[in-house]
Amino acid sequence: MPPISTAASQPAHAPTSAPATIGLRANSAVNTGPYGQLLIPGCQWATWVPQCGALGVYGNGDSWQNAACGPPFGCTFGSEFQCTQLGQRYAYYAWGEPADWYGVAGSDGSASSMWDAAPNLPVPLQQFPNGGGTLPQTGDLMIFGPGWLGSYWDGAGHVAVVTGVAGGYVAVVEQNGPPSGSDHLPISGTTVSAPGYTPVRGWLRPRDWSPLPFGLYAVDGVGNLDAGSSLLLSDGPMWNWNIARGVAVDATGKGGVVLDGWGGMHPVGTTVSASGSDYWPNFDIAVGIAETPNNQGWYLDGYGGLHPFSTNGAPLPAYPNVTAYWSGWRIARGLAVFADGSGGVVLDGFGGVHPFTVPGDGQPVGVQTTAYWPGWDIARGIVLLPGSTYTHYSGYVLDGWGGLHPFGGAPPLQPSGYWPNWDIARGIAMVPGSSTEGYVVDGFGGLHQFGGAPYAVASEYQPGQDVIRGLAAGGGS
Repeated sequence: MPPISTAASQPAHAPTSAPATIGLRANSAVNTGPYGQLLIPGCQWATWVPQCGALGVYGNGDSWQNAACGPPFGCTFGSEFQCTQLGQRYAYYAWGEPADWYGVAGSDGSASSMWDAAPNLPVPLQQFPNGGGTLPQTGDLMIFGPGWLGSYWDGAGHVAVVTGVAGGYVAVVEQNGPPSGSDHLPISGTTVSAPGYTPVRGWLRPRDWSPLPFGLYAVDGVGNLDAGSSLLLSDGPMWNWNIARGVAVDATGKGGVVLDGWGGMHPVGTTVSASGSDYWPNFDIAVGIAETPNNQGWYLDGYGGLHPFSTNGAPLPAYPNVTAYWSGWRIARGLAVFADGSGGVVLDGFGGVHPFTVPGDGQPVGVQTTAYWPGWDIARGIVLLPGSTYTHYSGYVLDGWGGLHPFGGAPPLQPSGYWPNWDIARGIAMVPGSSTEGYVVDGFGGLHQFGGAPYAVASEYQPGQDVIRGLAAGGGS
């Protein structure tokens, strides 16, 4: 049977383009995509916005002068389909700004005037000048110009929405730009280059934005650490190949460990050292990692074996007693640990939940699950609820389509992202201390809160690239 859940918005594969020199954005006859044609559906890129369906990117024909009013938005958000129209729609749905705020700073309502208007809006926006020391992040509005464009002065400027920062480029979506509706801008340090057109002035985000009171981090296959509205931590070792397999966050929420496929431990943030009990050079077999509040934990191999690790000088915990092991069969998919350090649970690819305990803590009890798919490798993640021990534990299994399946008596929860027939969900984490609130991460890095969890924006989002390998949360409880 397929994973059972309630469908919500479905992000489809987003069009991508190779990094390239960007064409002209303003005051020039250019091909910006067929006028009024949907270039990128909103839920392909704005996965952090609940009303992402209203954020489609549209073509604006062969000239910046196209300025009509018609379906689907009329002129509610400005002339269709100028760059400012997308910027206004995004600010309205993501931040709660007025529908016509771009005209606040001047009667022309130009893109460059957005910069000046930003601090005085109902939701004040912070101004981060290009090269000023603060990186752009997913969800920012990037403002271009005014400035010299070729041989003449460009007073209109341009605006785009940042969808990710990775690999030396800033990914953006935009109207009245390339016919694809998306592009990549080179970045060096905190300076974004715009070769061939109006220079980048800076980026905007809400002034009252502040990090979550806990750490929420995803990791991609090369070791990029993706902060979900959390304090930015140092990246993992940043390999040039797909070998990162998981991430654990410590009790402070400010440190943790990235696990590589060979069993290597790589500290991040305030975690200065990490020691693992086993290592398999040239054998990509490690699949997951979880840490307890006392700087100890276990990492999981694909056969179901559990291996102790510790951080910041803590002693290694004991090898646990397992209730399932599949020698030579790589079917283990994830693990979660009891906060008291007495053990945890291992998830197999079919949705089976298998408890384990450390020696001396007794035999773990079995648990009643609500979903199991024998013969179908579709389970992708598992979490435990606070207070779980080996005598009574509960939590949720995540399937690849985004469905949440309770076990051990946990209450049913409604996922905010569900993608039927698409195996794209990659990890799950609970808000520390909460029994109902948490996040699912998709393969592109999009975060989908459930159960009333606080809104969170991914610091890196890579549309069209299924790269995420783990999600973890810690601290703040």
